[in-house]
Amino acid sequence: MEKRFEQLKRGMRNIVLTAGEKRAMRETVFNFVEMHPREKTKITYAPSFSFALPLSLILLLFFGGISYAAEDSLPGDLLYPIKVYVNEEVGAVLARSSEAKASLAVKKALRRLEEAEKLSVEEKLDLSTREVLESRFEIEVKNFEEHALKTKRIERAEISSEFESALRVHSEILSKLAQVKEKSKPARDRVKETLKSVAKTRRQAESDVSEADHKEVEAKKRSAKGKIGEAAKEVDSEELKEAKRIFADGEEKLEMQRYNEAFKSFQKATRIAEEKQLISRSKKNLKIDVSSRDAGEKDGQEHDD
Repeated sequence: MEKRFEQLKRGMRNIVLTAGEKRAMRETVFNFVEMHPREKTKITYAPSFSFALPLSLILLLFFGGISYAAEDSLPGDLLYPIKVYVNEEVGAVLARSSEAKASLAVKKALRRLEEAEKLSVEEKLDLSTREVLESRFEIEVKNFEEHALKTKRIERAEISSEFESALRVHSEILSKLAQVKEKSKPARDRVKETLKSVAKTRRQAESDVSEADHKEVEAKKRSAKGKIGEAAKEVDSEELKEAKRIFADGEEKLEMQRYNEAFKSFQKATRIAEEKQLISRSKKNLKIDVSSRDAGEKDGQEHDD
């Protein structure tokens, strides 16, 4: 029991949220508080109440445990419907702002890719499951596009950048799988198309950043620094040299009040750090080696300024 508890603690230390997920979480908490105001009621202590309280607590822990366990389930698993039709639907209900909805769409789209990759590696990805996952991926991409357009330019640039970096790595994972598994090719091609579209959205949003956004650029600097530090816990320092160099370049541009260029540099440094993290995790979880060159330099446009 103690051994399993220690394994759980080590696993929880490796759980890292992206900036978009953190924003979505804050939005969810605020919405929950707003929807569930504290009621001023006088509770009379009674034996029936003393029994109901622990029973409610037991039920909460039980169903909460099931909900938590379902997060790692895959199509075909007993708990997968809980993951898709309960956990994700609750998130959809609580995501009220366009930013939160766009971030949730990104999260769900990437989940469908991760599920397809894991099933493919385990030789469990049949035609029916693949088509369902591809369809759900398409739905979330459309949801992202719809809601991202309604966000502020800074938010749109950041969410698009996060999506872009993840798509780039997943594109290369699927390319690796397609070399030995023919059925992975359609997914790979669709992800590459989405990558180009998301990168275009990101570039357009970044081009609108100006001196008026200097506070947001400062915030992006802090965020980028935090992401590089976060990645350093999982990635060799040598792998993060480029991200650190570009971050330093952004600091210089910020001092010169070249806010647009500084923001782009901080965005770029963040994407590189995020990709290094995802590459490291793909090696660990999928046993697939995606080189930095594969993920960051194909098509000659992924890390443009």
